[in-house]
Amino acid sequence: MIAPKVSPVYDLGARADYLSHGTGDKKRKHLRQGTDRIAPGFYCDAASIEEFIALGNRLAEQHGRRVKAQSYIVSAGADELDKANPLDQQCMGDYGFMLAKRMHPNSPCMVVVHDDGGVLHAHVTVLNHDELTGLALRDYRVHWQVKRANDELAREIGMRVVEPQQRKPLDAWATRRAELSEFDQQLGDAVAEARAAALAHSQPSMAVFVAEANARGIEVVEHDHVAKSGNRTGHAEGETATGITYRMRDETTPKRRMRRRKASALSAEFTHNALVSEFEPQPAPVAPAPAPQQAAPSFSSGLAALRRQREEAEQEAQPVERDATPVRPPEGAEVPEVSAAPKAVIGPLVKPRRRPVPFVVETDRERLVREMREERQQPRPHTPAQQYGFGE
Repeated sequence: MIAPKVSPVYDLGARADYLSHGTGDKKRKHLRQGTDRIAPGFYCDAASIEEFIALGNRLAEQHGRRVKAQSYIVSAGADELDKANPLDQQCMGDYGFMLAKRMHPNSPCMVVVHDDGGVLHAHVTVLNHDELTGLALRDYRVHWQVKRANDELAREIGMRVVEPQQRKPLDAWATRRAELSEFDQQLGDAVAEARAAALAHSQPSMAVFVAEANARGIEVVEHDHVAKSGNRTGHAEGETATGITYRMRDETTPKRRMRRRKASALSAEFTHNALVSEFEPQPAPVAPAPAPQQAAPSFSSGLAALRRQREEAEQEAQPVERDATPVRPPEGAEVPEVSAAPKAVIGPLVKPRRRPVPFVVETDRERLVREMREERQQPRPHTPAQQYGFGE
C-alpha cells in the first residue's frame, strides 16, 4: 500500500462534488452525460451522499466546529490491485472501509473509489464527530498516526507495506560550513576541533569528546527521545534515540548571549550516532542462520484458506458411505431365521440427517450493513409521547 494522505475537510458539499464528478472538463462531461466517477466499492453510513453531507453540516453547526470531516486517501500499487478489475475496485473500497472503522469506529464514514488516476485509490471521508462520546475526532489527524494504522492493516491482510527509508545524512562539515551563518560557523569549527582532538586521544570516547568541547566553551547536552515512526534516523519505532544539542556564547552580535544548535543542523558528523560509531566502534554482528522463507499472505491466499475451511466442514458433515456387500457367516455357524414381516422399532424416532449449511464468512462490512438494516426495520415512535412514555 502507498503511504496515505490526510487532510481536514471544511466544505462537505464541495468535497462530495469533487468525489462524484471531478473538476474542469471531466466534471462538465459527467454532468452532460448524467454519469459520475464513482467506481465499485462505494460505501456510505448514510442512505445517500446528500444525507451524509446534511448530517456532517448539522453536527458541525450544533457543536460549533469549523472542521467538518477528515479526509484520507489510500492507494495500492499497480502490481497489487488492477484499477480496471471490478473485483479489485471492490477490494479497494473494503480496505478503505476497514481503515476508517479501525481509526474511528464510532464515526460515520463514506468511501469513494476512483479508477481514473494513475493507480487505484479510495477517498475516505470521516465526519468530525464521535457518536459514542459526542466529541470531535482527536486521533489520526496527522500523517504518522494514519500511516501506523494503515501499515498494521496492510500487514494483517497480506498487502505490501512501504517501509520508511533512512534519512540521508548531511554533507561533511567542510562542504556544509559555507552555507551557514557566522555563529554557526564558529560553533561548528569548535565542535570539529573537539572531535579531532578526541579522535587523536589514545582512548577516544564520548567522555573525552565532551571534555574537549567544554575546554573550547561548548556545552554538550544529550537528550533521549522515543522514535515515533519508522527508522529514518537508524532507529526502529519505539526505540530510544539519543540526540545532541551544542550551546555556546554568541560573540558575533552586540548582544552577547548563549545560543544553541542541534547537531544535525550543523553536520551529520556531529550527531550522537556518528560520534559513537567513531569513538566506540561496535563489533561486527554475527549473521543469524537463514530462516526458511514462507510465502507472504495475500488476498488470494486468504480466500483460498476460507474455501479450504468450507470444504473441510462440508466433508466432515457428509454421511459416511458403507459397503453394501452382505457379510456371510462362517461355515457350521447357526443362522437365525429372519422373518419377512417387519418388526416394530422401539425407541425414539431418528430424524433424517439434513444437508449441512455451507460455511459462510461474514465480513465486518457485511455485519455492519446487516445490523443497520435490522435497526432500520424496527418500528420507531412517531411522537414524543410514544418515545418518552408520557401523555397520550
